[in-house]
Order: sequence, then C-alpha cells, then structure tokens
Amino acid sequence: MAVPVPNLTENRALHLDVEAYVLELIRSGEVQPGDRISEAEIARRLGISRTPVREAMARLLRDGILAHAVRRGVFVPQRSTAQIEEVTSLRAVLEGFAARRACTRITPTELEQMRSVVEAGADAACRGDWLTMEEKNAEFHDLIVRSAHHELLLRSWRLLSPAAWKLIAATPPASPNPETINDFLERHHRVIEALASGDPQRAEREAATHVQRVGGRLLAGS
Repeated sequence: MAVPVPNLTENRALHLDVEAYVLELIRSGEVQPGDRISEAEIARRLGISRTPVREAMARLLRDGILAHAVRRGVFVPQRSTAQIEEVTSLRAVLEGFAARRACTRITPTELEQMRSVVEAGADAACRGDWLTMEEKNAEFHDLIVRSAHHELLLRSWRLLSPAAWKLIAATPPASPNPETINDFLERHHRVIEALASGDPQRAEREAATHVQRVGGRLLAGS
C-alpha cells in the first residue's frame, strides 16, 4: 500500500513534514534499503518546491537514515553489522536504565497501557498486519522510557529514535506465525512483570536482555 501524501500546512516548517514522509516511506517498506530517494520525485508527490525537500534530506543524511554516493545520489543504506551492534548496545543501556527507574515510579495506568499495547500488537500480527505490530512494539519501548519520568533520558531516547528506523524489517512475514506471536507476547509480558515487581535490578536486567535478544536476531538475519 502506498504511503498517503500528508496534508501540508503553512503553520510549521515544511521540511519537517517532508522528513516525516520520507521516514514513513522507509518504515512502511515502500522504499527498501538500497533504493534511491529522488528529491524531484518527493517534491512532485508533495506538490512543493525542492527547497524543503533538500532541507529534509540534509537532516536525514546527518542522522544516518539516508546516505549519499557520487553518481548514485541519495539512497537508503543497507544496515551494517556495526550499525546494528551500536544501536542495540546503546538501547540496552538506555532502556535498562529507564526500566530500573520506572519500576519504582510506574503507575498502574502506565502498566495497563503497556499491556494494552502488547495485546494490540499481537492482535495485529494475528491479522497479518506486521507493520502495526512493529508500531506497537515501538510504542511499548517508548512507554518504558516515559515511565521512568526522566526528562533528559527522554530527550536522549528521541535522538536515538531516527537510527532505530533502520532496524525495522522492511519485508515482514507474508502470513502470521503463531510461534512468533506467542514469543512476542511472552517477551513483552516478562518486561512488564519485571517493571511491576518493584525490583530495580530485575527490571533493568529484563529490559536490557529484551533489547539484546532482538539485536541478536537482527544480526543473525543481516
């Protein structure tokens, strides 16, 4: 399914809308690793000049979401082993720290939000909607960081988020796999139970292990 063109407004910088649109192209799998991103084509699709597109491209190049090569232009880079290892190791530290703080600060409402998000992700996978499952997974991890109630941590997490786009599989399974769905539920419920336990060491260990296992699977498939 093609990514819908956003409604652009004059009330915010156009380059931010363009950046969000390009990220959505990548996340949805409409644009695959190795594919070229045409400045002119993006401008045509959005019905705008090339200037905000150029600004958005510059930001995405700076964040490592896009790459540039002579005679090839701007393209979506293939994820490397080093990139996966870097993102995984940093996420394990940040989310482990977040979980350690969160387990003594998290509210019943936040725990229920996490459970609902995990169930929604599993339901989406049962329907074969793997992209929504990935979205719910990302939302779950965002909730962990938010439940730490640590503003500087949250800002750091937001800076990392663009790099994490590259770790979302562009080509999900063609049909639901019960074993994968059950594993999704089990892994996430383990983290929730650790957060609800009030044991900071357990919460930190479960959150970090969760991230490391996902990173290991990505490395195995890269």
